[in-house]
Amino acid sequence: MALEECDISLMTASLRYTCDNNIAENGKNELIAKVVKLTDIETYLRQNMLQDLNKMLIRYSNLQEFFSAKHDYNFVDRDSRNDWKYEIISVNKYNQDERHKIKKFPSLKAYVSYKELLFVMYTNKKSYSDITENLTAQIYESLKGHLIPETQYSVHRDVRNRVNAMVQEIFSEVWATAELIGSAEKGLAIIETRVVMVIHIPPISFKMCSEHFDSENWKTSPYNLEYVSEHLKNIGMKNVETFSESNRCFFYDPVTRMNCRLGTDLGLVYERDEMILEYFKLDKRVKPLAAAVNHFTRNHWLQKTFHFQLLGSTCYIIMVLRFLMSGLKTPVIISLQNPPVICKSTRCRYNRDNGRLVTKFNDEIREFYVKYHDCIRIKNSATEDYYGYGNFSEESESTIWTSKNNENLGSLLIGFFRFYSNGWNYRPVSIINNDGTLFGMAKEDCQSTVAFVQDPYITQKNLAKTCYGKYYKSIIETFKAAEMALKNGASFDEICEPHVEQDVCPLMSQSNV
Repeated sequence: MALEECDISLMTASLRYTCDNNIAENGKNELIAKVVKLTDIETYLRQNMLQDLNKMLIRYSNLQEFFSAKHDYNFVDRDSRNDWKYEIISVNKYNQDERHKIKKFPSLKAYVSYKELLFVMYTNKKSYSDITENLTAQIYESLKGHLIPETQYSVHRDVRNRVNAMVQEIFSEVWATAELIGSAEKGLAIIETRVVMVIHIPPISFKMCSEHFDSENWKTSPYNLEYVSEHLKNIGMKNVETFSESNRCFFYDPVTRMNCRLGTDLGLVYERDEMILEYFKLDKRVKPLAAAVNHFTRNHWLQKTFHFQLLGSTCYIIMVLRFLMSGLKTPVIISLQNPPVICKSTRCRYNRDNGRLVTKFNDEIREFYVKYHDCIRIKNSATEDYYGYGNFSEESESTIWTSKNNENLGSLLIGFFRFYSNGWNYRPVSIINNDGTLFGMAKEDCQSTVAFVQDPYITQKNLAKTCYGKYYKSIIETFKAAEMALKNGASFDEICEPHVEQDVCPLMSQSNV
């Protein structure tokens, strides 16, 4: 039955009256039920809309019968855009309603006689806190099913140990080792991921290595992956393929049945991963947020492949860290390279060595300043739920910084998508300074590219330099869509459903690290 004009007027006036004269304790929460006595609505309508009220009473015996007949109709508040339903119930029934337990029905501000009938307006729309709390639980549950359990990392380590023994034998003169890097090293590897390793030349011997393996000896150097590939075959690895242009070789380990990748570390990758692991210790939300973003971007083919110039997994992790430092009103973490607190720890890594390491950059052997604090421990004044853990049990050896941020994981994920839906926030992305600004460079130096993710050690290096055009636009649009979907109640698994349009992203799983 269609609403007559006077019916619409009466219902709209009743909504406004209830909002303005609510007798329930709802504070500032716009989604909690609003309550008035039915007799008070009737008094208001008689005083202000008598003509419409009399028209309605020709068809209905009283106001209660009118509201009961129109129960299927909803009010839409033009200001809040909330879709309101209503019920006419007794005071006793209201006080015993189960919706008090989920905080949808608040207590009444004052005593109301049990003889009264109440007009109760409510909405089924979830509050933002409800959405983020549910999302937080969904993220943890989803990651539990997709990430490799801690016990299975022994498989990755077994492959690394055998490859490491080979590397140490053939490159003993420069103390080279094989090290896990990327998602596996950071504890973010998904179940179907490959084992990713690099041949790591200790910075102390990097210059010697470059001099030793000059043009005459290059064929037997760690930089010649064709030479490395032959040794991989000798220790039983199968399907060995080398891609010299990308400084990588791929192979299959028949012992663990794992696909693997090995490259040569040409840019302090191993040292950078070590520092990222320190960030994961600062707050219990850091690693799960990085894992959620990593899982989402992999599923949507937003990670760099051989053919599509997007962002690598390390870029996304640095973006997460930058967001947690300076993308929120209340920071979650601080920079380990330039913390806003004074370090007095004698055991801190920052004070233990000079931090000057040698590596190759732009075909030159150069020295870089690689120092960070491993004594930082964050305490949260808002809650103890997110306390991280430090490296030193003695508080006197820890440098304490206090955070006031108590946002849950779901809220942080939505905030991350919102922050990086703005293209300006990609220029720059840096974690060296607490405010996210570039270190050792002018802001103008990054304006020629759509994204500038500053390497925390090799500060002139842009980890996102290959991301451009439609790929950059695809990242922003996907993040924006994810933010809107989550705010409207979509689940984490729903927003992670793979995007497989062939003309945009191929079905390839090899990400950049």
